[in-house]
Amino acid sequence: MLLSKRKLKQFLKQFSKPWITIGLKKSIKVKNSLFQSGNFAQYKLYRNKISALIRMSKKNYFHAFFVDNLYNMKNTWKGINSLIYGKKKKSRAISSLKRPNKDTTTDPLEISNIFNNYFSSVGEKLASRVPSSSCSFTDYLLPNIYPNSFFFDAVSPVDIESEILSIPKNKTYGLYSCPTHILSGARHIISGPLSNIFNNSVQEGIFPSKLKQAKVIPVYKSDDETEPGNYRPISLLSIFNRIFEKLMYKQVKNFLDKHNILFKSQYGFREKHSTQHAIIDIVNIIQNNMDLKLFTCGIFLDLKKAFDTVNHSILLKKLNHYGIRGVINDWFSSYLLGRTQVTEIDSNLSTIKNISCGVPQGSVLGPLLFLIYINDFHNSSEKFSFYLFADDTNLLYADKNLKNLEKTVNSELVRVSDWLNANKLTLNAKKSNFVIFRPYQRKMDHLVNILMFDNNNYTLTSLECKDHVKYLGVSLDSHLSWKYHIDNVALKISRIVGVIARLRHLVPFTTLLSIYRSLILPYLTYGLAAWGQAAKSHLQKILVLQKRVLRLMYFSEPRAHAVPLFTFSKILPLNMLYVETVASIMFDVSCLAVPTNISNLFIKANEKHNHETRFSSSRNFYINQSRLNQNLGSFAKFGAKLWNSICVELRQLPKRAFKKQIINMLFSLLEAEDDYVKSPILLKKIANYRPNIE
Repeated sequence: MLLSKRKLKQFLKQFSKPWITIGLKKSIKVKNSLFQSGNFAQYKLYRNKISALIRMSKKNYFHAFFVDNLYNMKNTWKGINSLIYGKKKKSRAISSLKRPNKDTTTDPLEISNIFNNYFSSVGEKLASRVPSSSCSFTDYLLPNIYPNSFFFDAVSPVDIESEILSIPKNKTYGLYSCPTHILSGARHIISGPLSNIFNNSVQEGIFPSKLKQAKVIPVYKSDDETEPGNYRPISLLSIFNRIFEKLMYKQVKNFLDKHNILFKSQYGFREKHSTQHAIIDIVNIIQNNMDLKLFTCGIFLDLKKAFDTVNHSILLKKLNHYGIRGVINDWFSSYLLGRTQVTEIDSNLSTIKNISCGVPQGSVLGPLLFLIYINDFHNSSEKFSFYLFADDTNLLYADKNLKNLEKTVNSELVRVSDWLNANKLTLNAKKSNFVIFRPYQRKMDHLVNILMFDNNNYTLTSLECKDHVKYLGVSLDSHLSWKYHIDNVALKISRIVGVIARLRHLVPFTTLLSIYRSLILPYLTYGLAAWGQAAKSHLQKILVLQKRVLRLMYFSEPRAHAVPLFTFSKILPLNMLYVETVASIMFDVSCLAVPTNISNLFIKANEKHNHETRFSSSRNFYINQSRLNQNLGSFAKFGAKLWNSICVELRQLPKRAFKKQIINMLFSLLEAEDDYVKSPILLKKIANYRPNIE
């Protein structure tokens, strides 16, 4: 039976409010019947009780929702928008797109074909515009240093079952797939046949052709929504493809790690490597150069469609060079060649297109293959220091003389351009830029002009010189004052403060704490090990916002003392949060659970000299002297001082217990001092602290 418009509206309204339980729905019917009977006195009493129960149910529902999505920022914001505005944010629909002749179409099928034509050909078109290089890509591959060959160990049904169980339940997959719950339920039956298929695939050097077909979903990035180039292609591959790729990925990764093949300053898509490590490494080099009163030129390169322009022939030869040879190389050749894709818009599938270059985005092996492809990038220059996070590339060079620096950098960038051309990669000159990092005492006596070859116009182009640049999510300014980064963090947090000011009347305190940890804490902790020793005048902006949030959550007076609020809510003020962050990384340093570059920032005291002392026998780190106050607060200096201040009993604990004890210690110091102690004083307090370890 069809519902009337009014009934349908009521049904949809109730359906959109999941906190309205079956019991509440029955009570609402009773309330409505009281109203219709004309018993208004009884109706008002019943209405007030129902309203109170609905408010309580709504609070409980959102409390459970925010707790379940504590570390999912996307879902947290969905819940906040639903709570404040009462409706879900509409998904972005692609309603129109420009044709190659710049006319606009609104036909979904034609839009899907335009996207598919663009995505399938963009890599090949960019590669065709790369000028011929005087060098070959083989010139950058060091000869005869990778004698070991990769051998694949046959997988068992148990390995297949393990991979099936690791598949996320809410993951979306492409063509020739199977619902995750059905696959999981049938894993005991299909694990044997799947292991045989995969082992035979590797033995024969042939990847199943059906698993090479991708369904592409365009995801909007920025700028004009009608330009195909402003969308990122996400390849949805078969769920069976994911299982096979994951099994191969694990063995290849172990081989690369065992033989230390990947470049040590490549921080992307690697275990125990993160953006935080990359930021610490780059900032440490710049701070050391500042301590020596050097100018440091930091060049930030943007590669255009880097994953889409990987040349298959070059990649296969590089795989062979690094030890992935013979039938395994044939398997990867089969994996890369003959790939096809379709693009879907509003359930409209485009025609099938072949892919002639690139690694599939959204795949498991794609990122690892890209790391191998650019693994020799640093061999293009002996003078630059290279820092990579996948395709995000940073080059550093330092000199006392600004003119000599400019000359050397321009000369070395010619070599970098030769490597890019030899490997068929394209520089995006418009989005590439540079910063001259320098101490406050060093003034720039002239404007530096840095040039690189631009494939778009086949000429040398001046890169933009910036006072600050955003790299890996942090804003690096020319003096490493962190002013721009902290201002940006403060702006983001202040917006969330306004949200909490509205939510505090609608949700319980514990939910507000969950929102704080979900939305504010990530902004505070990201890169904090690098910027946490900025000037007090900058950091004070963050501390003020922390106090404001706590006063709002506790419904306190605007000038209420905030230290008790920090201790009651178990939220650390910024300076102590910095100590906790650095202590956690230093624990990893002591266990050699960090990248090599980060470990090399520290020298154990017993390695500095041979004679035995109490200081050296306590696994302390040697602290180098610095000339500038800025470098005294660097991660390397503060980290060593902090670790040396922590008592040996704490250092010997497992990491989880260590972190718990550090947090307890910081709250004890905060409560005892009843103030936000400065770092030097805090280190003395930590040195005198003795934990109660059971």
